[in-house]
Order: sequence, then C-alpha cells, then structure tokens
Amino acid sequence: MLSAPTARRALLSGKPGGVTIVSGLLDAESSDFATDFEAALRDAGWETLRNRSRTAIKYGVSVATVEGTEPLQHTQWLSDALTAIGVAHETRSISEAESATISPHFEKGYLYLIIDKKPPQQSRTVSKPDP
Repeated sequence: MLSAPTARRALLSGKPGGVTIVSGLLDAESSDFATDFEAALRDAGWETLRNRSRTAIKYGVSVATVEGTEPLQHTQWLSDALTAIGVAHETRSISEAESATISPHFEKGYLYLIIDKKPPQQSRTVSKPDP
C-alpha cells in the first residue's frame, strides 16, 4: 500500500499546475499538514508557493479561487486527488471580504489550497436509560 505522501504525489504527477498553499497564522497543526501537501505537489512537478499568514478562524480544507477567476483546469485535478486520498474538502470561491485574511491578499487568477484549523471533535453524549 502506498504511503499518504506517495499517494498524493502519484495522483498529481503528469498534471502540473500552480498552487499557493495557505495555512493559519500560529497554527502548527494546519501548517504541518500544509507542508506535507507542499512536498507532494512539488514532487509531482507542481509550482508551489507557501503562505502561513491566514488570520481567519475557519475549519477544514478548501480548494479555492477568488471570485471572478476564470475556471482553472488544475482546480479539478487537485480536488479529485484530495477526494481519492480521502481528504474531506470543499471547492469554493473566496469573497472580496475574505481576500484580506492573508498577507499578501488572495488574488484573482490563482489557485489556493487552504488548510484551516482541524474541525473540533464533536462531543459524544452518552445518555443513560432511565431506571
């Protein structure tokens, strides 16, 4: 069985694109996860940039472009690869208001892989039957 980094690399090889990988400011866990993706994308021949300055408090993984960006073919490739390796994510647009949550700001025409905070564990309440 392939390791997760090897699987990510294999799914994206031969389909080079460019992506900026974004993680939260002062969030070591999202930064580590983003670094793993950066290495796999680079190994697969993608051009990558890294940004660790996101200030929004959001959860999960997103493949995103700024509103008004023409469709980018590698958006679907990246989304398909994430799905194939079991990474829950959404494909979405970044609003003008959200564009200021990193420095430098998100820009039209670019693809972003946004690694936000890990979703909080849902508490499990176990109810006891009435005696």
